[in-house]
Amino acid sequence: LPILTSLMLLIAGVGSILGALGGGRLADRLGRKPVLVAAGMLCCLGTRCQALVPEGDWRAFTLLRFVVGMGYGACGSTQFALIAECTPRARRTLITSSLGIPAGLGLLLASSVVSVLFAHIGWRGTALLGFLPLVVVALIAGFVPESPRWLLTVGRVEASKRAANRILVLPDHDA
Repeated sequence: LPILTSLMLLIAGVGSILGALGGGRLADRLGRKPVLVAAGMLCCLGTRCQALVPEGDWRAFTLLRFVVGMGYGACGSTQFALIAECTPRARRTLITSSLGIPAGLGLLLASSVVSVLFAHIGWRGTALLGFLPLVVVALIAGFVPESPRWLLTVGRVEASKRAANRILVLPDHDA
């Protein structure tokens, strides 16, 4: 049914819009890094779960597409804020403008992988590959500091200094 196929494809875009709006609001309240990590996990886990949807269950598949879109949108809005707040003013426009490149490369890579591997591993196998970016999420969780600017806005001055020192690769002078 073409209408169901259209719904399944378009719902990710709706989720992305709502995820960007909600992710931005949450990032202002909870911090950039935790929202980025949670949104990345949501996107990857939603993709992983799509591979487990029983054959013909278009409702579950559509719901998971919405979840993936929400995660993707929240990642986008949050990563822009985090990177802009951690980038020196002189390079901010170049760096934030360059954020579109990984998304474009990701789409190109995903399309290439699907066109090469789909015949061998099917749609469920290609959906399982959406789980792989959890490696990047883990790296962000382990190595990326919270935005020093956000920390300052919520009154966490010492944490802001530590985060700035990590970004600038300066030793901590608290000890």
